[in-house]
Amino acid sequence: MSNKSLVLKVFLASLFVGATVVFGADSGSGDFGEFNDVVSSADSAAKQTIGVVGKWFIGLLPLFGLVVGIFGGNKFLKKNSNGQEENFAKQLGFMGAGAFIGLIVSILLITAVGAGLLGDSSLAFGVLNDFWKSILGVSGTAA
Repeated sequence: MSNKSLVLKVFLASLFVGATVVFGADSGSGDFGEFNDVVSSADSAAKQTIGVVGKWFIGLLPLFGLVVGIFGGNKFLKKNSNGQEENFAKQLGFMGAGAFIGLIVSILLITAVGAGLLGDSSLAFGVLNDFWKSILGVSGTAA
């Protein structure tokens, strides 16, 4: 018998014994109850962390869309100007159009995230509204 087959047999036997102990144990008592509590608390902590990341993503997406749109509009203008200096009003126009397009794209992405993950696209806008209210320290409705 070779060493590889002996190691494989020992590994499979220990895997079988380990699986029997883990899956055969009552998860509500003893050491496995404590293990179950640790796993449950890690699960809830991970869900909270992912929720915070999702709120920040949805909250900052419109701002990111505006900034990318402004720089994209300016880059588009410079690319099409063939090295000529453009006047400031034309730069503002292209950057404003880029910002508008970036904002529209970010709104479409928020709608898609809301429909895909939350089941209702309007819920994502509620998350966006709550995010900026908490950032700015505003509560309630404006009078």
